[in-house]
Amino acid sequence: QIIMSCSWNLDVSFPEPFTSMLDFLTVFSLDFLTLECSQYGTTASRYFFKIYCWCCFPIILIIVLALVGLARYFVLPESQSPKAIINQHIWMVLLVSYLVLPTVANKQFQALNCLHLNKENMSFLRDDSSIDCNSSDYLNFRSYLICFIIVYQSIPLMWFILLYQYKDKLDRHNRNHDFELYIRDNNRSLDHLRFLFNDYKVKKWWFEVFEMYRRIIFIGILPLISTVTSKRASFGCYLAIASVVYFREAEPYRHKTCNVIAHMAQVAILVTYFTAISLDLGVMYDFGLSTLGVGIFLVLCNLSLTAIFLFIGYSRFKYHKERKQNIKAKAEKMEWAVGFSAKKFRTTLKSINATSVAASEVLVFYYASFELARMAMRSGLPAFEKFGGVPFTLRHPHQCGITEQNIFACHDSTTTHEEGGDNSSAVSFPNDVLLVLALPRGLLRSLKGYEEHSYLCCLPVGVLKAMRPVHPTRIVDVKPWSEGVVMVPPPCILRSYNLVKEEINKSVQNRLHKIISLQEGDQNLSSSCGQSWCFDKPLPKVEMKDVIQVKSMDDFTDKMKLVRDEALKYHLVPLYHYTMPVVVPLILQGGMRMSTQGQ
Repeated sequence: QIIMSCSWNLDVSFPEPFTSMLDFLTVFSLDFLTLECSQYGTTASRYFFKIYCWCCFPIILIIVLALVGLARYFVLPESQSPKAIINQHIWMVLLVSYLVLPTVANKQFQALNCLHLNKENMSFLRDDSSIDCNSSDYLNFRSYLICFIIVYQSIPLMWFILLYQYKDKLDRHNRNHDFELYIRDNNRSLDHLRFLFNDYKVKKWWFEVFEMYRRIIFIGILPLISTVTSKRASFGCYLAIASVVYFREAEPYRHKTCNVIAHMAQVAILVTYFTAISLDLGVMYDFGLSTLGVGIFLVLCNLSLTAIFLFIGYSRFKYHKERKQNIKAKAEKMEWAVGFSAKKFRTTLKSINATSVAASEVLVFYYASFELARMAMRSGLPAFEKFGGVPFTLRHPHQCGITEQNIFACHDSTTTHEEGGDNSSAVSFPNDVLLVLALPRGLLRSLKGYEEHSYLCCLPVGVLKAMRPVHPTRIVDVKPWSEGVVMVPPPCILRSYNLVKEEINKSVQNRLHKIISLQEGDQNLSSSCGQSWCFDKPLPKVEMKDVIQVKSMDDFTDKMKLVRDEALKYHLVPLYHYTMPVVVPLILQGGMRMSTQGQ
């Protein structure tokens, strides 16, 4: 917008092809309202009406948005939460004000720019020379226009007041700048104001207000400073130099590439204004420079920034998309531990300890519900005020007793006796999840209230605060962190096992044994099995050599219907196994292999 307004603000005719480029850029100024073809009233009245429309249309639009928000708030209270409705419409109102303010301010200040003829004590409006600035109609129009200017120039102040109310969430005064940015990005309570601060550093949450007033000075106030082109251009050069220095030293943007582009943009503005001074004074021609060369130079100087900006924008979009996918891929997946014996747990944990645990670390265990375990793998394991941190045990499921049941709140009445448990009956943890973590041995403390049990430990809250990750690359859902919850970071979780009763495992094994036996032609079992397990005919042997390609969901469901109908004849149901395409030929050739954990 600053470059686009140079020609009119400085009253300079730039050489081609730069002039054509400026004309093309006017498309992005939202200057769509014109009444030149109207026959209503005089030329002055049509011009005044056009300016009134520019000033009133955004206000009417904001009022409509507010009324729609009130209607949604009172008429449809159950569609969304009231706070969400209010935030949505605040965001819409702020977005409208952000988009229209520079253009409307430009129109308003153009309507104040008059050309004075000193000899005859006359002045005419520069935007429409048929309008006398000394006429009563224009003086009345100017009084109303000043009121509109005050209203519109108070909009950035309103932004500042709204941002200041959330100052503590925008800037937590934490030394870890990267983590504070990550917390701010995932704080949903700031969504309605996000476009005002999202591009800036934590300490520069107010910078959009400063930037808007800087743009208004360039595109609106600069023409009112003087009627002499060289003076206006000189003042513009001073502002551009100040902007170059400030953007270089302050670096307000959160990304280094954005700071580089912003600095280059200020240099381009400085070059444009300096060229305007040279053209006005005729210095360019004294050095033998051609107008075409100057025009091409200005075009390249300004369009190169656009090309760089688009390239960097696409690169960052691609980077963030891949990074998000990598974060989800790195999140620990839950594994099924179906009927794991004590020996199986010992060998599995011994393998984990040998390959994934450092010499200064120790394996600890946490028993959780499925929901809590899923949250732990996505966000982290929360601390509890009762224990002053996060409790852990050094014993695996076959060693756990009533003590672990009380600590980890596992509500299950099934008890078995295992060697190495408490004096009371040991407790199994069916349908719950075992989290295996590796933590520094020197940071663990005795569990508050259970100091007599050496196998119970705790990671204190103070240590957890110090363990906040600098770059939370493996935190899928950072919302609990943004709300101030103290947690163990997900990277500390090495494994998560969904513990299943051994009885369920036996029933599954019996059924699979019967199916396999019948598939091999052993019909004797069919007479001894229960009615729901009997087969009236042997299972067919099917050999798959090729992968069936499906073209649509309808095609897939049609093929699966045939599979289900065939399976129904043998009292079977289809099961699914998802894998990578490169593994399919190996499965078709040699069958499915047991998982590395032996489930």
